[in-house]
Amino acid sequence: MSGVLRILPGLLLAACAGGTDFVQLMDAGVLRPVAAEEDPLVQHRPDAMSCPEGAWGPEAGGFEVQTGVCNYAAFAQPLPVDLEPSDQLDIRIWHDTLDAAEPGTGHVAVLLGDQVIWEQTIDIPAASAELGAVVDVPTHTPKDTRLGVHLHNHGYNSWQFFAIDLLD
Repeated sequence: MSGVLRILPGLLLAACAGGTDFVQLMDAGVLRPVAAEEDPLVQHRPDAMSCPEGAWGPEAGGFEVQTGVCNYAAFAQPLPVDLEPSDQLDIRIWHDTLDAAEPGTGHVAVLLGDQVIWEQTIDIPAASAELGAVVDVPTHTPKDTRLGVHLHNHGYNSWQFFAIDLLD
């Protein structure tokens, strides 16, 4: 967790730079596991899926997942506001040093409803890094639509969904 604490001031400064206003969409305290039958990325889900409560939850201002205990993560919450195609979302994710006994990959994604709006695949091993982007909202998305986060990776690693914000 010390890596998150080292990078946190930089993330906070970046979020406030230039006076950019935003609406916080992701609420780490509201995200809940997605059942297999409701998972838009179920094809990624392993047969022997395990993600106990102690492996995920709010941490250091974001939503943390420990992949050594949680081999697949799909979480969602209701979207707190309507989104329009002219809107932009700021997605910020951080991972600690990624390591595993054998090289592999990690996959992280953000979804609106059943649609992936951003994703990235990371080679493992890898140094700690911040991931993210500013993405356009693809279609009108009503309030209470599912806002989802997805993660699976190879090895024991720590990931932090730091923010998903609507830029004003």
